[in-house]
Amino acid sequence: MKFKKFRSGGEDIRVVSTDGHMGYLTNEFTSLPDVLWADAYSKGAIAEDMNVGGLDEFILSKKLEKEEEDRKEKEDIKEILKTVFASPIGYLDSKNNLVARKVVGLIGKPVKKEVIEAIWEEIVAESEG
Repeated sequence: MKFKKFRSGGEDIRVVSTDGHMGYLTNEFTSLPDVLWADAYSKGAIAEDMNVGGLDEFILSKKLEKEEEDRKEKEDIKEILKTVFASPIGYLDSKNNLVARKVVGLIGKPVKKEVIEAIWEEIVAESEG
């Protein structure tokens, strides 16, 4: 029989095998026989040989990817709105406010009105500067 140390990732975990072995995991590492490893892993236990820091790195990389994706999307929308700013006929209402639903049609995918208005204000401010 092989042994490996496991701990819980937060709350305590009770692990059992089909042949009656049982273990209880807390935040401290506890040695478990190999017959309990599958149940421990399936319940989210952390083994001593796991790279837990890798999870933090993975989460950070996904956040950075999302930020880059959002930045790129904002740039794309801004380029479209710059063309509208250059020739606004049909995209402004009678009070010279941007008609968001028409711009969304031009963008070709759903975008929140608040996002469109914020980027539009940015373009207007840049043109006045």
